[in-house]
Amino acid sequence: MRREKNLIFFQIINFNKTIFRINTNMKSNYIVILLLFLAVIFVSGCAKSKLDISRCDKIENPNGKVDCYSSFAIAENNPSICDTLQSQVEKDVCYLGVSKVIQEDSVCDNIQDQNQKEVCYLRVAVGKKDTSLCDKIPSQGGKDLCYKSVKISK
Repeated sequence: MRREKNLIFFQIINFNKTIFRINTNMKSNYIVILLLFLAVIFVSGCAKSKLDISRCDKIENPNGKVDCYSSFAIAENNPSICDTLQSQVEKDVCYLGVSKVIQEDSVCDNIQDQNQKEVCYLRVAVGKKDTSLCDKIPSQGGKDLCYKSVKISK
């Protein structure tokens, strides 16, 4: 009889430990779900209204300014935001960054620097796994590299 009471007592203790572990796991699951929910709200655009492109103009570091405009162009899916930059070099860097993310070869058409334009087409061709975009690269060496890179990416 005493042995049965001890066995029942230990089973109750183990049951309580199991319940505690379940509650602890549930708390962490709720935290993960809450964080995912907040991330979805932020990404979906509910927080977009707080974006203010005029902040980019206040940045004195040229690289920081280009990064800021590129980020806005990506967030708004609007490469023409790069046109607001002053120098062509800054615009080219902005377009190159935007094209890498949105994977549109039409963005590459806006780049004036031939080397950056080739890099742009190569990135988009590899991203889309589309060798036809390699034909837009003027240099034979660039085309060859593009064809090889797309082939490897498939």
